[in-house]
Amino acid sequence: MPYFHQQDANLYYHVEGIGEPIIFISGLNCDLRIWNKTAEELKKNYQVITMDNRGVGESDAIKGVITIEMLAQDVIALMHHLNIGKATLVGHSMGGTVVQTIAYLKPEMVQKLVICNSLIKVGRLNRFLGALLQVLRVCGVAPQPILKRAFPFLFAKKFRKDKTRLKEVANKFIVQPNCPEKLFTHQKQLQALLQFDSRPWLSQLSVPTLVIAGAQDRLCPHDSKMIAALIPQAKFISLPEVGHVPMIETPDHFISILKEFIN
Repeated sequence: MPYFHQQDANLYYHVEGIGEPIIFISGLNCDLRIWNKTAEELKKNYQVITMDNRGVGESDAIKGVITIEMLAQDVIALMHHLNIGKATLVGHSMGGTVVQTIAYLKPEMVQKLVICNSLIKVGRLNRFLGALLQVLRVCGVAPQPILKRAFPFLFAKKFRKDKTRLKEVANKFIVQPNCPEKLFTHQKQLQALLQFDSRPWLSQLSVPTLVIAGAQDRLCPHDSKMIAALIPQAKFISLPEVGHVPMIETPDHFISILKEFIN
């Protein structure tokens, strides 16, 4: 299995397909499986790179405190490891804060930027939900009941009515539930998010940018519009009847939007 070493961690990644490189960065506590359907389609025409953020999936557990900039440096290190000088970056939720940071620190390494259901600064609802989910995990509540409590905030009402699909995607949001050393990954990633604020520099980004939002996203209801407004000439797309996770809720539409923008 492919790993690369960055600072004090071995980080897991996948590379599929040949062509222009696209790197996908996952959200809070999610591993690279969340991009499976997207990667399966795009690898036909592009080089698709996915990775497990530190502390998640097959990557090493987090040691000490992390920041969003540290996660951004992990992606930059992966690009160096793969000899990729420039790539399109796609970040979802927390991953969106990571790709914002890369575009700010290393604009010369970004071909195009896609920020999906992400944020500028964590709001009160996100703080409350993050703390609640962490308390439930520390108290030993199994992942499935936690997910059921989170579903109304992750998915739009239309998607939640399809119980079969809900069951199918549940495993994509369970990250090493029985691994004690990774129990606090959620807390450490949340702490990193709590320190993030891109408002002072977001307007300085100069790469072609697409901002995607779910019209029924309850976690980041306003941030996507704010991000698109602050980044010069950014394109904004709102998906009707979609919540926080469009690549799961409406994968075909999400993929078609990516293709159109990248091409």
